[in-house]
Amino acid sequence: MIYFYSENNKNAEIISREIEGGLKMVASSCETKQTKNFEEATETDTLIICIAKKTIGSQLPIADKIKAKTLYLAGAGLNLKEIEEITRQLRERGLNVNNSICLRRKALIAGIMEDNLKEEELARAKAFGERIGLQMTGQRAKQWNEKNRIKNYSTSH
Repeated sequence: MIYFYSENNKNAEIISREIEGGLKMVASSCETKQTKNFEEATETDTLIICIAKKTIGSQLPIADKIKAKTLYLAGAGLNLKEIEEITRQLRERGLNVNNSICLRRKALIAGIMEDNLKEEELARAKAFGERIGLQMTGQRAKQWNEKNRIKNYSTSH
C-alpha cells in the first residue's frame, strides 16, 4: 500500500502519517509506504490520497494514471462539499473511492484559519486509518463497553 500526500503541505503529510499509524494498529503486517511521487503511487492496488486545498487542481488531472482497485481520500482543510466533488470526479474516471474523510482546521476568527491541525482532527485521522485496516482485514469494530474494560481489574490490593 502506498500513501500519497501533497508535496509542500505539512498538514497533508501529518494526516497521512496519522492514518498510517491507525492502520498499523489494526493491520500491523500491512506494508505501507509514504511517497510524494504520484507516478510511484499509481502502481499500487490500494491508494490513500491526502490532499490539501491548494493542490486539488494539480492532482485531479493525473488521476487517470491511478491503477488502484481501492482508493481512500483524506482532505486537509477541505469542506465536505469539496470532498464530495473530488470523490464524484474520481468516480467519473472509473475509480472506486471506498471511503473519505474531511478534516478541517479550526478558525481563530471568521475567515482566518489556524495553521496547525488540532488533536481531534489527528484522532479522527487515526480512527480513519483503523477503519481502513478493519475493512482490509475483514474485521469488525468492537463496541466499546465499560464492563469489558474493567472486568480484568483486580479487586484485591
